[in-house]
Amino acid sequence: MRKQGAAVGLRDIAEMTGVSLTTVSKILGGKDKLFADATVARIRQAAQQLNYRPNAIARNLRCGRTRTVGAMIPLIGYFSHVLSGIHSTLFEHGYAVIIGTPPKLNTASDDQTEAQVIHQLIERNVDGIILRPSSEQFERAYFDEIWQRNVPLIAIDRELSLFKTDFVGTDDEAIGAAAARHLADLGHRRLLFIGRDDVQTAELRGLGFRCAAGEVEGASCAHFVGAGQWQEVASVMQRDDRPTGIFCYSDAVAERLITRLQEWGVRVPEDVSVIGAGNTKMVRELTTFDQQPYEIGKGAAQLYLKRINEDTRAASPTIIRLPAILIPRATTAPPPA
Repeated sequence: MRKQGAAVGLRDIAEMTGVSLTTVSKILGGKDKLFADATVARIRQAAQQLNYRPNAIARNLRCGRTRTVGAMIPLIGYFSHVLSGIHSTLFEHGYAVIIGTPPKLNTASDDQTEAQVIHQLIERNVDGIILRPSSEQFERAYFDEIWQRNVPLIAIDRELSLFKTDFVGTDDEAIGAAAARHLADLGHRRLLFIGRDDVQTAELRGLGFRCAAGEVEGASCAHFVGAGQWQEVASVMQRDDRPTGIFCYSDAVAERLITRLQEWGVRVPEDVSVIGAGNTKMVRELTTFDQQPYEIGKGAAQLYLKRINEDTRAASPTIIRLPAILIPRATTAPPPA
């Protein structure tokens, strides 16, 4: 007799219908065409009455897969939309997503915290891992357990610089170039980029910004990164020939800049135009770039499905960079006369 509260099994259905356990197993395992319609109907009706649910873990392990994917992605802002794209796409194909949240957005390359999260996911027998690296400087050895188990690894948002693996993210150089062209088209010639010297996305956006600015006749472009950048920004904004068009590598930096400009008595956009990136809506009227995070997540999931279903894990890494969409808003305007 089945204990109260215990999960319903095939044996319970066999006892209820008077049919052999083998027959029940075959019918509910998809081989119902081997049996009479009346028998199949009786088995399925009993399964429904008993609220039978197949043991997906046992079934998938027999096939050598768990149909689960480990996603190591921050659960904040922009990344929540990436995760939504991953989940929606994999859900349609019968995969479950196990989330391992990294403690920090950015870490040192010798920080082992993220490796511990990876080990936890591997211990749960995930078929693959999609992650946003907290450091771009992780060496291949950092992911040794993934390589040893031949588990597909797909990076999003930030490429790993010391070795290549599948990657889906934004065309960061194109973002920088588009920002410079937008400001130039408005008439700005004194341009400034505010970034970071320890984040690849910031470096690439700064590179694209400077290159595009260099193609504009009469344009000059300053570039501030690193620990002392805000002192440099404060100093340059006091000059008569201060920049009139500023591109910040992220919306968070743009928000911080706008707050400081207000403290310095500099108006946006009357005196200075400001562009961010990410479309996080920290500043509702901020001109920014939509990086299509849902599509990035969807692309990563589709690439994973291709890897796992076509067994292309030994193939060369696939790199996908999606275009960002400029969203002009109230923080950009022609420069002051």
